[in-house]
Amino acid sequence: MVQDITKPGALKQGHRAAFGLDKVLPTVPEIEQQSAINKDYYERYPLLKDISINDISKAWFTLSHLLPEPGAKILDMGCGSGAVTYAMAVLSPQLTFTGVDHDKDYIAKAKKRDSLPNLSFKKGDITTNLKLEEKSIDVIINSFILHKIYSSNRYNERQVVKAMETQFSLLKDDGIMFVRDYAMPPPGEYILMEMPDNQSKGEDIHDLSEPDLLVWYSE
Repeated sequence: MVQDITKPGALKQGHRAAFGLDKVLPTVPEIEQQSAINKDYYERYPLLKDISINDISKAWFTLSHLLPEPGAKILDMGCGSGAVTYAMAVLSPQLTFTGVDHDKDYIAKAKKRDSLPNLSFKKGDITTNLKLEEKSIDVIINSFILHKIYSSNRYNERQVVKAMETQFSLLKDDGIMFVRDYAMPPPGEYILMEMPDNQSKGEDIHDLSEPDLLVWYSE
């Protein structure tokens, strides 16, 4: 039997939180207020009218961690469809951005947005030097992409190290490497998660304890 976990009462509060179902839905006035804020934002940045607020937020988050000089060259590794790269280029016209991805369909979609003078997209493997001159890049962005290299290479951490070594060779001596990703514990160490020692009341989802729910989810 398939259980509808979205029904109220189907999961305990802790379980609902684990599935992201514990969020309180905004009221109509809150939605209208947020819509007004978004409308005002798009009016100030008309070039971003086709970019979601979520992607714009990611662009702002990344840019807030970078303080490059005007004219700096920035590589956005694993850019996907290029929405975040495009947003960064709009928000920082004084910087030059190149989005890189190995997926030709993503790059084809991204290139529809590369009409900006400070933006371009390139198909390539982010674990190689991309035929770029060494020490020619001011900033390299790896936002939630290194773990994909790890998993796609049968969990070989050496491939991640190799990718980073290659990328560092492209950075100028005073360049910036921005990495946003999941952390891996050092060899021989592990991550400890402490949870209440509660026993499951049954095998159905809503009867599972927090630890057993985590085990079920991981499997």
